[in-house]
Amino acid sequence: MKEVCQLIFEFPLFIFEKWIKGKFVFGFTALFCFFLVFVFSFPPLESICNRNPNSQDTWDIVLKQMSDPFTEHWQGDPSHHNAKRTFRLFIPFLFGWLPFKNILLIYLFQLVTTLFFFYLFMKIVDKQIQNQPLAFLLTLGLSFIYGGKMGIINTTAQFDIFSLSFLLLALGSRQRLFVFLFLFLAALNDERGIIAMPMVLLYHFLRDMLPFESQIHHILKKALPLLVLGALVVVTYLGFRYALSHYYHLKTSGADVGFSVLLRTANMYLFALWSALEGYWILFILVTGLLILRKQYFYLSIFILAILPSFFVSFLVLDSTRSLSYLILCIPSLSLIISAYEQDEVLKKNIFLSVLWICILVPTYFAIGAFHIEGNNPIFIKLIKWIL
Repeated sequence: MKEVCQLIFEFPLFIFEKWIKGKFVFGFTALFCFFLVFVFSFPPLESICNRNPNSQDTWDIVLKQMSDPFTEHWQGDPSHHNAKRTFRLFIPFLFGWLPFKNILLIYLFQLVTTLFFFYLFMKIVDKQIQNQPLAFLLTLGLSFIYGGKMGIINTTAQFDIFSLSFLLLALGSRQRLFVFLFLFLAALNDERGIIAMPMVLLYHFLRDMLPFESQIHHILKKALPLLVLGALVVVTYLGFRYALSHYYHLKTSGADVGFSVLLRTANMYLFALWSALEGYWILFILVTGLLILRKQYFYLSIFILAILPSFFVSFLVLDSTRSLSYLILCIPSLSLIISAYEQDEVLKKNIFLSVLWICILVPTYFAIGAFHIEGNNPIFIKLIKWIL
């Protein structure tokens, strides 16, 4: 019985060895993750294919922004999601030059970006832990949590997958100019991009500091350029928004954002936190323990400071899980610290397998005004309903 349980527990590694491992391991992993999400959480394509062209939905605002990005298009309820799209201009700028405006084309681009997201995530993690099977486990887990599914199941013009992909590109870039560019584009797509920026800067700092330095002049030598870079991104983004506000009178609504929401959603805090990362919280606990045991209190402190903005802001909005999903960006930093301090490969394998199995076995929940289960049926269930 013990052997059977062990075989089941390690079955994801069997899949890796049998079908994924090889020259194109990163591409096959991305395709496999994409396939799992598409099959088991088939997206509600009816919101695109059967959409009423006269609908006053978020797609309508995006299409209008593509034609004229410098005009305020939403005149309705200021608490509506559409009222917050004013400065989210990456997609309107990218597709606005096309002679035709097609939301299906945008969604297809979103799917391609999701493939790239899985590919890039595994590439970055593998670079830190130097172990492709374990990097595969950490990447595969994203297929079973809300943040990893967003690029496929979100068919209502939310576009978070673009910000996450830009932030991953910023993580993987060595050239400061490209880091700056990708951080700015992540913010241009959604304000959550700039809120998540400290996690990107944290990764660059930790990567350059291993083994962890304790001398203050070494710390300042690495930290100050990153702080200047972050400040430049913030100033550039805020300057861009100010210019649009001043010259084109654009504004974004603050309704349903703030401390009033913080009180209204108080009963969802723990559920929202859990739903963002599920099994990956094991890595947070492990890294916290490792840093405390090694008496690396400074690095533990800056780690906490880097994730606090995303924590705090996520509870000032109704869609808490969506905002907290940007904590995915911490996983490369967590794997970096684990690989630096924990050399037992068997222990790491069992920990990463535990992370994956928790993500698989626990249903995907998300908090947005209330607590929901992600209700996209597997494709075979949808086919049966369509036939009947």
